[in-house]
Amino acid sequence: MDPSIMPGAAVRRANPGDVETISRSLARAFEADPVMTWVFPGARLDKLERFFALVTQRHHLGHGEVWMSADGASAALWDPPGRWRMPAGVVLRMARMVGPRGALLLRAYYKSRRVIHAGPTGISRSSGPTRPCKAMAWVLL
Repeated sequence: MDPSIMPGAAVRRANPGDVETISRSLARAFEADPVMTWVFPGARLDKLERFFALVTQRHHLGHGEVWMSADGASAALWDPPGRWRMPAGVVLRMARMVGPRGALLLRAYYKSRRVIHAGPTGISRSSGPTRPCKAMAWVLL
């Protein structure tokens, strides 16, 4: 990274030893997020830490595209093109973590996998998607 773009910013590729720091940082960042509030009602910081630890360790780290700030305050997790699908075991563990809403999330996840194979989509203001839509919001509607 060019230091002139972000002076003083130290960003590095994460490794398995960073999972706890990353999951703690992401849990704090998403604690008040409306979707996460719905998924994990009530006291959720602990649950979010376990959730982010699972997806970081079992999915994203394997792709080598987990980056974090040197101080651990921020992180970014990416999937390379064509490698976004999580293994079924990870998805099932996520559903168990979520509890009662796990079945709804499983349904949305697997439904989104089917519509993404339809290719590019368009959305018409008057009629919604002109073809199956990639957006999870449309899947949940």
